[in-house]
Amino acid sequence: MTSSVDIPGVRSGTFHGLDALIVDTVAATAVISLFGGQVVSFVPTGSADDVLWLSPALADLPTPLRGGIPVCWPYFAREGQGPDVPSHGYARTAQWEAITGRALDDGRTEVVLAPTGLDHLDLRLQMTVRVGATLEVGLHTHNTSSSAATITEALHNYFRVSDVTDVRVEGLAGLTYLDKFDDAKEVQQHGDWSLPADPARSDRLYPDARGHYRLVDDGLARVIEVSARAAATAVVWNPGAQVAEGMADVGDHWREFVCVESANAGPNTVQIAPGGTHTMWQTISVAPLDDDLVEIVTDPAEAGAIAEVAAATFPLACPPDSPPEAIAAFIRNSLSPNEFARHIADPQSDVLIARDGLGGPIVGYALLHHTAPTNPDVAAVVTARPVTEVSKMYVLADLHAHRRADGRSPSRALMSAALARAAALGSVQAWLGVNQENVRAQRFYTKMGFTRAGVKTFDLGGRIEHDYVLTAEL
Repeated sequence: MTSSVDIPGVRSGTFHGLDALIVDTVAATAVISLFGGQVVSFVPTGSADDVLWLSPALADLPTPLRGGIPVCWPYFAREGQGPDVPSHGYARTAQWEAITGRALDDGRTEVVLAPTGLDHLDLRLQMTVRVGATLEVGLHTHNTSSSAATITEALHNYFRVSDVTDVRVEGLAGLTYLDKFDDAKEVQQHGDWSLPADPARSDRLYPDARGHYRLVDDGLARVIEVSARAAATAVVWNPGAQVAEGMADVGDHWREFVCVESANAGPNTVQIAPGGTHTMWQTISVAPLDDDLVEIVTDPAEAGAIAEVAAATFPLACPPDSPPEAIAAFIRNSLSPNEFARHIADPQSDVLIARDGLGGPIVGYALLHHTAPTNPDVAAVVTARPVTEVSKMYVLADLHAHRRADGRSPSRALMSAALARAAALGSVQAWLGVNQENVRAQRFYTKMGFTRAGVKTFDLGGRIEHDYVLTAEL
């Protein structure tokens, strides 16, 4: 094992009386409790509020910690277990130790930890925590036995909010959830999640969820985004006043948090082959709430509205002498509602939209692909990995030449969100192609940090156009 003093940017300390590792980076500070191995604080530099909530009335150890990011492992709740085992598994009451750590080239700090005292299991667990502008947590489960193993798991995120009755969670619309407050009854989620009024409580498990969720908090003027990988389940939990009354470490504080969890639970069990390893990741990012609201689209029902904006904006980027029939064919084949629905569902792509104010109409969109370039001209000059392509970036014409009346720029907000999304997923560089005749777009991309790296060709209905390849470091 490695002591914390051997890890750059990490020191031993105490936090609310807990023995902890304190991780300091330029972009944020995080605290990891060695009891339970859970991150209990994540504060981006310059922020007045912690992203995570920790109970002000913690029970004495070894009672599990209420708050932060408890590690539920190797099972969630008591799924598949008898009544004689602890709820949510063994990891959250184990003592953890740092195994290794390092300073990453992009300014983040990585710490790898493991629980002790769990040798009676045929499973081994490690957790990777990466701290920077985002908080990334990975659970790695290794099956040491000669038989297949089945687990469930969760990163039980407690997010600090202004008032749980006034926030919403995007990314769950249209899914079916199991209501654990109603004997696991199956219910369809209509619209964004908000705390029910009567009774005001939530214990919902969403199988086969999409992995991208946004907690919008008007009171704290921020958006917390959760991006999960290899985590098929989402869980949204708050006990409400009546249940919280019987919880000594919650009580009157139930309004201060909501749990939006990355999990594999319910029907989404994980099978691990003998000698195999399963890894679940999540990335947490936080951004100010902007009137030019930019959001990641998770509902394919939005595809039609995005396609309308795409059809209106694509011709603006084409050279004036481009054949109208070629433009129409490209819109029909590549910018259709079906194509956008496919991109929304693709885990290696993201569709972002900009609205004209909260709840307003869509005024722009971006299409991102988080994969290595396949075009040989691009691959020759875009060699960084991981990398994200900004495949499309368009805003309606009447917002091109000027900012909105309130001084905000939808184009800048959309590109800033796109680059932040790429960085949140680990990309170290972004790239895009822009027509050599589109000088206005080139000026904008230069202002956003892009520089020219090469040239590629673009086939528009049999007519070969030449695009500059631009890159931006993340």
